[in-house]
Amino acid sequence: ATTNFAINEQVTTTTTLQASSPQAKAVKLVATVAASTSPSGTVDFFEGATQVANDVPLVSGAATTTLAGVSVGDHTYRAVFTPAESKFESSEGTATVSVKTSATVSESFPAKVAAGAKAKGTVTVVANGATATGTVKIMLGSKTLKSAPLKSGKATFTLKLAKGKNKLKAVYSGKADVAGASTSFTIKQK
Repeated sequence: ATTNFAINEQVTTTTTLQASSPQAKAVKLVATVAASTSPSGTVDFFEGATQVANDVPLVSGAATTTLAGVSVGDHTYRAVFTPAESKFESSEGTATVSVKTSATVSESFPAKVAAGAKAKGTVTVVANGATATGTVKIMLGSKTLKSAPLKSGKATFTLKLAKGKNKLKAVYSGKADVAGASTSFTIKQK
């Protein structure tokens, strides 16, 4: 007599977590679950013992969630994969991210400049709870007119502009712990 039976071997999974702070007080978590065959199931995300997102479905092997209102500084997260099928083993991964603070940009350029004169002004960057360092650019559309390093949160510019209304933007690119920011303004060159 012959017996047909299947052996239900467990499929090992590996969960890898990537954490980033794409903008101020926000965290993006991406848990990637790998196995010898495509796993299905959900991922729960934790910070310490606190669950910050639950039952996030795997889509093409990854579960993604974005958290808002996160305090500035270092945070460690854990992703726990719960398989939809019993043949898969659960797994987990951790990641640490430094959450960025926000910044505000202001400028002191004149609204009008006399014919033949250059526009002089200062761009100020204030980071909430951090020091703003790095570079500020003055943009006209997609073109960078000038860039300068911040010194004590300020950068001074002298601009030669075309006649008429110049719609400009002061852009702070940010740094590891401070999100980028910008402000728009117009200078009329006579």
